[in-house]
Amino acid sequence: YSQALSSLQHCLEMFNIRSENDDLTLAFLYHNLGRIYQGMNDYTTALNFYQKTLVIREQMLPAESPDLANIYTCIGDIHRAMNQYEIALSFHQKALHIQENVTCNVLDTTTTIGGGAIRPG
Repeated sequence: YSQALSSLQHCLEMFNIRSENDDLTLAFLYHNLGRIYQGMNDYTTALNFYQKTLVIREQMLPAESPDLANIYTCIGDIHRAMNQYEIALSFHQKALHIQENVTCNVLDTTTTIGGGAIRPG
């Protein structure tokens, strides 16, 4: 994890130096940093990065975007790991709503209602 974290932090520094910021690229970096911290069981830091991702994606993407479903699932997973089950369920339900109402490749979507990863299809 440490090498991946170092590489992503370097990418984030380079991104911040550029004058032409692409918010969706920034959200991508935040999302991946969240995944690394989640893998390290640092749920508070992971949640912070996922929330930053969510703010950007909610501003930039349509409400039914599969990318929003993905970040809702990630945030739900963090709350589940922190034993905040009601909050986790709320985020997983948002993800499921999008997944049920958007035409996309079901192999690209994952829902974790019920405690474990459930891959539709």
